[in-house]
Amino acid sequence: MHMAKGEQANRSEEYLYKLSLNDKFQADVLELRRILGIPSEGVKDQDDRQKCFADTTKDIFVLDALFYLQEKYKVPLDYVFHLDDFIFFGKSTGDKKFQLPGYYYSSAKILPPKHTLEPDDVDLEEFYKDHKEPYVKILVFGDSTKSEVLGYLNQNWNQVEKILTQQGWKPQKRVRKTVHKERNRLIKELYKKTKKELEKEYGTTSQSKELLISKIMDKLGYGYVDDGYIRKIGPG
Repeated sequence: MHMAKGEQANRSEEYLYKLSLNDKFQADVLELRRILGIPSEGVKDQDDRQKCFADTTKDIFVLDALFYLQEKYKVPLDYVFHLDDFIFFGKSTGDKKFQLPGYYYSSAKILPPKHTLEPDDVDLEEFYKDHKEPYVKILVFGDSTKSEVLGYLNQNWNQVEKILTQQGWKPQKRVRKTVHKERNRLIKELYKKTKKELEKEYGTTSQSKELLISKIMDKLGYGYVDDGYIRKIGPG
């Protein structure tokens, strides 16, 4: 993994990308597609997603699927609605127009006093309580300035972590951005096949499975990929 200077990793996208490499998670997604009547290969865009659910009452079953995955794989609650991407598209789209309205990657939420943004929204504080998700409330008074609030948070962040820790939260390790996500996914898919299957499908041979996959990656336009890197990514 490598992160260029000035490039920041999106913690939620990295978390869900790594989860997507889990074979059991992929098998569950495939089974949920079958149950929900979604094509096994997923859909291409939001229009196709809507066609799958012309009857919007079926959305409740999608929510059931999301929370099934969230509970089974202990996905942080703030990421749960982005699991929709994996059920329908097979990956995190990174595009807001492909995501459920109102649920975008963020480290915090800004809420009015009643904690609801729309009449049919849930009370988000109660939602977090029900799912035992650690959180902290921060009250911003009406005459506060931006610099005062940011200064207060900087000076008292240890108190925020203390409150979270009391609820079972553990400090997060530094997250590095994974590059070549699509290339890595393809390597893992190729690695699942036997050497004979790969030779027959792509019409090329090599001394080892890793060198064979390296040839295939180059043939598919990904350029040279070191066989040691393939050995590291493939079985992982």
